[in-house]
Amino acid sequence: MNVDDGNCFACSVIDIIDRLQELADFLGVSRTAKVVQEQQKMCEAANEFSLMAKDLHKRGVRCVAVTVRADNGGTVNLVNLNKLSWWLRTFEELGLPLIHPPLLDEPTDYFKSYKIDAWFPGCNSGGTNQCEDLTQIYPVDCWLLETRSFNGCLRVTLAP
Repeated sequence: MNVDDGNCFACSVIDIIDRLQELADFLGVSRTAKVVQEQQKMCEAANEFSLMAKDLHKRGVRCVAVTVRADNGGTVNLVNLNKLSWWLRTFEELGLPLIHPPLLDEPTDYFKSYKIDAWFPGCNSGGTNQCEDLTQIYPVDCWLLETRSFNGCLRVTLAP
């Protein structure tokens, strides 16, 4: 996949911290010892996260950021990482293998939506919400679920 940074509108936490530091420097605000200590801890945590992400890449683990809605038969919405969420952008900058939604209708769309039966095409539960074939249209090993606007409970039971 070709990535064009010109299509990335989301800032990361790292970008935000850098901009705040630029502002503080411009205003002549000095870093306190506590700020320096906290920045060092953040750098150590970011390094540890990057090492973990590198290992996930080696193992072929794929993560996806989604929202899930139970209404209207259920919908899985893949998050457009180029447009939304400074935390997800930070995870990606630190190396977490995140899947970008394929075939967005417009590059500025926030989500690519799939009905549950389209996401799990082999699952014909007949409306019972029971499914033995949870093969997905895109292989995902780790789900990063946005839960602020999800009212309800999502329960997935994997068949043995």
